[in-house]
Amino acid sequence: MKSLALLPLLGFALLTGCNSVGTQGKKPHTQRVYGLAALKDDPRLGEEVNKICFTHMIHGFNSLDERTVILNRGVKEDYVVETYGSCVDLDYAWEIALASQSSCLRKYDSLIITRGSTIPNSDPFTRTCRIKSMHKWNKNAKKAATANNKTPVKD
Repeated sequence: MKSLALLPLLGFALLTGCNSVGTQGKKPHTQRVYGLAALKDDPRLGEEVNKICFTHMIHGFNSLDERTVILNRGVKEDYVVETYGSCVDLDYAWEIALASQSSCLRKYDSLIITRGSTIPNSDPFTRTCRIKSMHKWNKNAKKAATANNKTPVKD
């Protein structure tokens, strides 16, 4: 009878013993960085702007992640726009519309994100995201920085 009473205690001790696993050799968990924080050392990120005027000239976009998008305006002008918090579906957007109170896009205006539906014969998903900040974006800056760091060839 005494051996049966000890059996549950022995099982408990074995389970708790298996629960304590060391952390040696494991990589620490790193959290993904989004938005402008992910671009802080990127030479393409330019100065912050208060507004982007002539929004009718914006003809394209490239989503960077769920908080940032690059808007293409004209031939050589690009801007990186960051939204407040996570803008779900921004990185899967099919279309982006701009909602502004004037002809210039400003902080607190909105991006209207449209993503297609995976359900046949249904409407696409639409989401509105507030603009937190806007910066100039120089897509050629990285290439220029690399070209300037070339070592001269000796004759």
